[in-house]
Amino acid sequence: MMDSDSSSLERALADLEGRVRALEQTVATLGDTRQIEERVAERVSAQVPRLESVVEAISARPLPPAVKSMLGVATEPSTLKQVAHSSWLIFDMTRELVTVGRMLLDRRYHMAWITRILVIIFTAAIITSGWWFPFGFGLDKLVDLALAGVLFLALFCETRRYKNVCGLAAAPAAKPQATDGVPP
Repeated sequence: MMDSDSSSLERALADLEGRVRALEQTVATLGDTRQIEERVAERVSAQVPRLESVVEAISARPLPPAVKSMLGVATEPSTLKQVAHSSWLIFDMTRELVTVGRMLLDRRYHMAWITRILVIIFTAAIITSGWWFPFGFGLDKLVDLALAGVLFLALFCETRRYKNVCGLAAAPAAKPQATDGVPP
């Protein structure tokens, strides 16, 4: 019984040793992966279309009507004038601050009572917030930011109303109109 077990064990070991040698040879041939990488790269590049051909195909097609109309609107003088009048944030903020100053000093314009009350209360609250939280470690600054946000919102709404009443609001851009079913 021992003989049959030992002979079957020897056959299994020999078989295992043969499989290990075959694996070692396969791994040795895979050691130089550069050839495999080049073959894979050649296959992929053969299947992927060239960038130049994609660009040529896209540029050869006519533009859709929606894009044509957008290009037409973008080149109109009124659109170019709006772009020329748009400016940086600092200039917009300065312009709005001047408008708020005019609004507050204009005797002909009657500001809403709620806005007047909010401006007075929130300005006083911002000035005195240091007394509310003497050891707040920045808590008073957070309260200042919240109060300033509400104050800004109230003044923004009132400034928009002032511009509409006094005719200072920018005129809306004219929309292009199609004639005879042909887009502009």
